[in-house]
Amino acid sequence: MDSSRNKTVVLFLLMGATVIFSILYVFVILPNNKSTLGSSDILLELPVQKWNIRYSEYGILPFCKDDNTSLTFEVGPDTTVFSSVSGIVSSVKDNIITVEVSPGIYVEHFPVSNYNVFENDYITKGQSIGKVDGEYLNLRINVQKNELYECPYNFLNTFGKSIVDEVLELVEYEGNACECAILNY
Repeated sequence: MDSSRNKTVVLFLLMGATVIFSILYVFVILPNNKSTLGSSDILLELPVQKWNIRYSEYGILPFCKDDNTSLTFEVGPDTTVFSSVSGIVSSVKDNIITVEVSPGIYVEHFPVSNYNVFENDYITKGQSIGKVDGEYLNLRINVQKNELYECPYNFLNTFGKSIVDEVLELVEYEGNACECAILNY
């Protein structure tokens, strides 16, 4: 009988320790995890067609250069903008189209006018979402759960990376498309 009681107490203590560890993990460890997206399966496409990228000033402004929180493409006026990723449109305001790709992770295209998507729409990668408002289009990855921006270049597909690299080479830019990998708010 005493042996059975000892086993019950040990089992109870192990279960208690498991519950406490689970609570700590969910509420302390995960929120402080700075592994950024934690999802390397996000694969972006270019938000504009290759022939719409212009080279009159710089072609592409790299992420982190001059505190730029996005990858900025120099384009012609009224260039069609295509969604870089599939997901739910979480916001369409202030000429910013925000697509939620997973909880707390957003891909933003801006400035976009004449948009043809609305909040709560499910959009697919490559779908037309509007027109560029001006001569520059910004592509930004906003990781709200970690309060930082990530360099979109790191998540572009092979074709997109080759175009960005080609543009930076043509304008004789000496740096990289990502002057840093992440930028805190």
